Amino acid sequence: MIGLYIVYKEGIELYGATNVTSKKVKQIHTNANVVLLVEDEEQWDQIVVDTVAPVSECPVLKKKIWQDHFKYQGFTGPEDEKLVVLLFTPRRIILHTMNAAPQMLVAETVQFNKDMQILNNHHKQKDMLLLTTVDEDGVAHSHIMMGVFYNPILGFWMSCTAGSIKTVQLERNPHSIITSYENSTGDSFIIEYDISASSDKLILNST
Repeated sequence: MIGLYIVYKEGIELYGATNVTSKKVKQIHTNANVVLLVEDEEQWDQIVVDTVAPVSECPVLKKKIWQDHFKYQGFTGPEDEKLVVLLFTPRRIILHTMNAAPQMLVAETVQFNKDMQILNNHHKQKDMLLLTTVDEDGVAHSHIMMGVFYNPILGFWMSCTAGSIKTVQLERNPHSIITSYENSTGDSFIIEYDISASSDKLILNST
């Protein structure tokens, strides 16, 4: 069990900031399934939150969550390469009390898992996706992508050429949209993301 200060912020949801070299980050790189435990020592109550917690190094996200007190933890600023963000997406919330059976407070597929299922299905079917980005004038541009993949360490990601038009646009404005359409069924989907470029890969962080 490892202690971590976890915060809720609208638009980001549950997150925790930590050092990329920490033990918990190394463990999450191996297995992104994380359980959060909150205890009321007086009432002997426990809240168990079953989550998936990818590690994000997205510079835009780091700026959003930056607090000056992080400097006391040795971080120099939101650009510090040692600073990473753990994004906790709950799958189940279970309340344990002394006088009653455990209560399941959340027992449904969360949006993160729905997105992952959609993208995995399209990847298996080898469907093309449209990635829409915005240039410096606010004009939207659509790019055909062959697939979006999921990795428990990276989260959603896609590969592209470094220095391409879309990476330049994403550096200016990370907010983007992925869309697709299935001709046989007429189904379509739209997923909004903040995307940051890392080396020759794009790491997608759900918003």
